[in-house]
Amino acid sequence: MIILITPTDKAVNNIHQKIKDVFNTHQTRSRIQLIPTLNPILLGWANYFKYGHSSEVFKDVDEII
Repeated sequence: MIILITPTDKAVNNIHQKIKDVFNTHQTRSRIQLIPTLNPILLGWANYFKYGHSSEVFKDVDEII
């Protein structure tokens, strides 16, 4: 028996909301200026969920960005 652990829908929705909040609060900044703001958020989330079957969810988050 194999158990696949994936991020919950709530966790995915939370990261989507955080990304939207960053884009909404920094609308006047260029995309290059947003990278230092988004990096810690995305790295922390990805490091937390890196163990398990998360590649499809990572692709979805990548598409949003």
